[in-house]
Amino acid sequence: MPAVPATTQPRPATVKTSAPRDEKISTKATDPEVLKLDEDESEEVELTLTLPLEARVDELKAFLEQRPDSKSKPRAIELLISAHAALGDQKLKKGDRVGGIQELMLAIADAPINSSEKLFSGVISQIPLNLYLRGEGAAAMKAAQDIEAKFGGDPKRLLAVSAFYVGTEQGGEATRIATKAVSLAPDLAETHQGLGLALHISLRLDEAAGEYRRALELDPNSKAARRGLADLSRALGKSEEALALYRQQLIAEPNDKAARAGLVLSLLDLGRTAEAKSELEAALKADARSLSLLAGAAYWFVAHNDSEMALALGNKAIEIEPRYTWSHVAVARH
Repeated sequence: MPAVPATTQPRPATVKTSAPRDEKISTKATDPEVLKLDEDESEEVELTLTLPLEARVDELKAFLEQRPDSKSKPRAIELLISAHAALGDQKLKKGDRVGGIQELMLAIADAPINSSEKLFSGVISQIPLNLYLRGEGAAAMKAAQDIEAKFGGDPKRLLAVSAFYVGTEQGGEATRIATKAVSLAPDLAETHQGLGLALHISLRLDEAAGEYRRALELDPNSKAARRGLADLSRALGKSEEALALYRQQLIAEPNDKAARAGLVLSLLDLGRTAEAKSELEAALKADARSLSLLAGAAYWFVAHNDSEMALALGNKAIEIEPRYTWSHVAVARH
């Protein structure tokens, strides 16, 4: 589960209550006085971080009500949203379902549309998955819908919602939202990559490949699009194309285990067995615990009547991860 910002409680803090701006500063106020007030308000907001979460929420709400024109307002709002999310997570951990869900929903409801990327990606976009992993499926869907409704004009933020649906294997919803993102930003590689991934998990493979290709046209350096297209090309029997893409990916990212496994399997699919075994040996020498490579190669060898290689590779894969089904299938079929 994504981590929620930690709560530090070194000592209880009493937040200072300064007079409203119009009472404290006359029309003859000097610049130093204005700066001093800004500094005091900034300190007041930051001091809330020393408070327990519930007290922090209360103090930040009070600050925003009392000083709506403060220069520290954006920071106070950001801390309030984070506090709601952290408090919601805390309540869920303690078994308070209703209170936890309420706080997380408040975090979404109170978040401004122009929230910073740090706040959106680190807090708001994580809420649906947080709820889902805690068994709150209905609340997770509601949270995703609320985020879509609030941030639906931003294609990149729509992609974050689509990614939630991809992660929970809801291909239809993922595709719907990613399609909306593409319509908003048709020349943005990320939107086509997101739609390609959504179509991929929906098993609409030809369409997915087209979106990955479009993403690569717009951004030839997109590693995710290149890897996705390579995997689909291999799945569709286009092993030469897949091999070329895996090689390009490994030049860009030499430690990409999935690309290394794909390269070996593409060579095997092409009948270049000696070359494939050489690459396999080199890859396992660099990383003897590459599960995707061991399991994938084991399954290929058992399907091509090389029981000795299948058994050796499959048993190694099982040692690394006993729950991985395909390793057991390869060993059982040897």
